[in-house]
Amino acid sequence: SVAGPSTLDTVELALLGAAEADVVVVAAAGGDAVGGTAHSSPWVTTVGAGTGTVRRGEVRLGGGTRLVGAMTSPTEPVRARLVRGADAAARGASRGEARRCEPGSLDTAVVAERVVLCERGGVGRVDKSQTVADADGVGMVLVNTDPGGLSADLHAVPTVHLAVGDGRRLVSWAARHPRGHIVLAARPVTRAVPRVLEWSSTGSPAAAYPKPDVVAPGDGVLGAVPGGEGWQFLGGTSAAAAWVSGTAARLRADRGWSAAATRSALVTTAEPLPAGVLDAGAGRVRVQAVDSPGLVLGIDPADYREWLEGDRLGLNTTSLVVRREGTLTRTVTNVGRRARYFSTSAAGFERHDVTVTPAALRLGPGESARITVRVARGDGTQEDGAVLLRGGAGTRTRLPLLVTR
Repeated sequence: SVAGPSTLDTVELALLGAAEADVVVVAAAGGDAVGGTAHSSPWVTTVGAGTGTVRRGEVRLGGGTRLVGAMTSPTEPVRARLVRGADAAARGASRGEARRCEPGSLDTAVVAERVVLCERGGVGRVDKSQTVADADGVGMVLVNTDPGGLSADLHAVPTVHLAVGDGRRLVSWAARHPRGHIVLAARPVTRAVPRVLEWSSTGSPAAAYPKPDVVAPGDGVLGAVPGGEGWQFLGGTSAAAAWVSGTAARLRADRGWSAAATRSALVTTAEPLPAGVLDAGAGRVRVQAVDSPGLVLGIDPADYREWLEGDRLGLNTTSLVVRREGTLTRTVTNVGRRARYFSTSAAGFERHDVTVTPAALRLGPGESARITVRVARGDGTQEDGAVLLRGGAGTRTRLPLLVTR
């Protein structure tokens, strides 16, 4: 979950050392960069953030008005009077500190048995609900003051997290109803339509290899929190990277594959998303498919440094990029237990002529073969698609291909 620029830095060289030791390196793409993810090097599986499990709740204001946000709560609906944190400052605390519900900032005499309206910022989200609980509050509404994501954290009191617009509506309602009561209620847990989250960093078309490599759930990921603080629902590309790291660890333990083969399986079995290669990479990692990729692409760990130092033209990566037109080769290996036929094709291209040869391969267990991908000059626009290798046992190996200007 380390951050970093889209260029080579000290951290990236340290990760190169790990890759050379045959370690599976998985890292977060970042959540604030445009046109260049963190960890753009080919020895890192760079992970963007996609949708995950949706945990929603609502703030009921009466008259049928419901403001929907993020919420995790096993309790029954909470009905109580709403008080703004800014109006409940404890002695010695500033109005701004109380508005953000910073620790020790709320007056118990005002907050007890009430739901507190807290603004995001200053301290951690769960620190705010703990402040409300310490002041004997029974619930919290957390509102964003700037554009940003919503998080269904494990709070000390039932909490609904609202976006900027709904937060302003609630603030306005509270001003008009100084003694008004609201209801906090959880909605059924659902699974979101798979897509890339809007704040997940996108890749650069100028990079040597397209990034991110894959995406994974980056919202509402349950994980242990360091420091003895138990468990929380986490978000961001850091959470997505941890999700992929766990998948890779299980896969490598089960199969005993090399780091490169393990990383290959993560990418080539991913579920395509309705987004480009520079947004979603190969797509969303599929836990149920990673152990049956059919084919994998291996890389000798020593090849990375040779490529970096200019002694090697290309690497046998799962992601491909062609500048306008050209030819690439990749070596694939059958990791199945039986000999299989594999057909090859290109998909998703309308403005470029992309061909893959040979049209079919027959590989025994552990056998390898080379495929050639040719891209003819198109209309000069950027386009992405994929190279597909379908196996007789129903496996599908998918290599994302970006054709840039």
